[in-house]
Amino acid sequence: MENALRQLPVLVPAFFVEACGYRGDARYVAMRWDEPAGELWLSDCGHAVRGNAGTMGFLWRRPGGEAALQRVRAECKALGRPAWMLVDRELHVVMLGNAADVWSVISQQPAIQEHR
Repeated sequence: MENALRQLPVLVPAFFVEACGYRGDARYVAMRWDEPAGELWLSDCGHAVRGNAGTMGFLWRRPGGEAALQRVRAECKALGRPAWMLVDRELHVVMLGNAADVWSVISQQPAIQEHR
């Protein structure tokens, strides 16, 4: 199944999603960043948790981050709502797309164990 996820021109540093508040082990982590509201939501399996939105500024200050931020803002403006991003923790990339395309990836990843 093809999806319309587009890779953003910025590399995600190791432990970035953990700095955002993610506590799981999944390879793919969905992120919904609402810049005007100052909210970040994270999910690896359909259950969303609120993250630390302030950490997103660190990503945009990395090489390629300004162009990536412009693309995210343009997508949000075109949609009229926050776009979804998908972080691949193995390849250290972040992709931009719609909720259905992000869900198609995270819903197919192997089951993960919850932290206790």
